[in-house]
Amino acid sequence: MNSNPVTLSRHTILLQTFLLAGGIFAFDTQVSLNINGGIAYVVVVLVSLTAGSYRFTLGVSLVCAALIIGRIFMFTDLSGVDWRELLTNRFLAVFSVWITAALGTDRLKSEAALRDAQNELERRVEERTAELARANDELRAEMSDRIEAQQASREIEDRTGIIIDHALDAIIAIDPTGVVMTWNRQAEVIFGWPRYEALGEPLNQMVLPAENHNLIQDSIQAFMSGGDSDLLNKRTTISAVHRNGNEFRAEISIVPVPWKESYLFSAFVRSISPAEPTPATDQAESHSETNEAANESAGNGNEADSSIAEETSAAASEDE
Repeated sequence: MNSNPVTLSRHTILLQTFLLAGGIFAFDTQVSLNINGGIAYVVVVLVSLTAGSYRFTLGVSLVCAALIIGRIFMFTDLSGVDWRELLTNRFLAVFSVWITAALGTDRLKSEAALRDAQNELERRVEERTAELARANDELRAEMSDRIEAQQASREIEDRTGIIIDHALDAIIAIDPTGVVMTWNRQAEVIFGWPRYEALGEPLNQMVLPAENHNLIQDSIQAFMSGGDSDLLNKRTTISAVHRNGNEFRAEISIVPVPWKESYLFSAFVRSISPAEPTPATDQAESHSETNEAANESAGNGNEADSSIAEETSAAASEDE
């Protein structure tokens, strides 16, 4: 990344060398101050800029200035020298050297500052890239942990569902309005309602006789309003009804469970007496008993006829 600025800087230095040397030479030919000897020192200073160190350039400029001033004492005959022209010549040469050094070192400082800024930017980019990589790794780890937690949660839910489905009691969960939210397999057996039909339906209308439809809901409303409830947090024997209309005695306990700033109500139900048949069931059983009696009578008649036939056959054998 840093090769292009160095190449451009060298091109600029060569251009400055030719322009400045040409300008001084042209000025020297016009005013006859004999300062073209200082051009060599300016070129030396410009070339020193290619080292890339402004301290080195300043040292070279100091040496060049000393040589330019020391040249005054190199004349063998100083008596015929025009001191004004000589001093002006030396002053312009030194001034050219130091202006060149000042401009060059300023450019070197700017380039150094630019390189430092680029290096700092690259460093920050690398640090930011490393931070993003670490953040991505942490995010992936967090997502992996979350996925594992979700899988574990699903496994727990599945295990809980299996345990609930294999319970010997009916386990039913309802919301404060009495709507069924959970209905296990034993609830299907006891009440005759399949789960897909029971979910989302009012519990009272499915499991209680008509005269006790409001028994559970009244207890829930009393609890929600802060009053006493005769049915919650205790075991109670009630009359329940099967889907086919048969009534039976059941032991029920309802427990309120805090849920999302409200409550769920878990009902545990156990059947303690056989279902009482409805009139339709009585007629069916009576008809069945009549059929069985008729079949027994027919069977007895057939046996009697068989006995008479055997006795008649035996008498005929004796007469012979």
